[in-house]
Amino acid sequence: MEDINDIKYFSLKKLNKFLKENGNNPKLAKELTKLILSDDPLISMRASWTLQHLSFEKPEMMKPVIPQLIQFLSGSNQHTGAIRNVIRIFQEIDIPEKYCGPIFDLCIGFLKNTTLPHAVRVFSLYVLTNICKKY
Repeated sequence: MEDINDIKYFSLKKLNKFLKENGNNPKLAKELTKLILSDDPLISMRASWTLQHLSFEKPEMMKPVIPQLIQFLSGSNQHTGAIRNVIRIFQEIDIPEKYCGPIFDLCIGFLKNTTLPHAVRVFSLYVLTNICKKY
């Protein structure tokens, strides 16, 4: 999994190759989540993009890292691309009930924030819709 150190330079082709080689590694989601929490916005964004693509293939791998992803979204001065990617992950997975409240609150905040890019707000709306459908 040494290729993860080159995450700043991932293209879609490199990302797909990386996930093909490492996608079954149970530690991958945790390693990517550590990078998402990085102070470097580029690393954070690329790691979230990689984790998003992993969630498409292996949504079950996201459940153990949900608390860290919530922590990331609760922070300030996050790269909007990383926020978008993390919210997109929540759109793809079945969110456990104990996390629905905090994620719902975060998505309401993103939806109301008119300074955020439209994609962040729209993906938040999708997550809110998915949570509401459960109840």
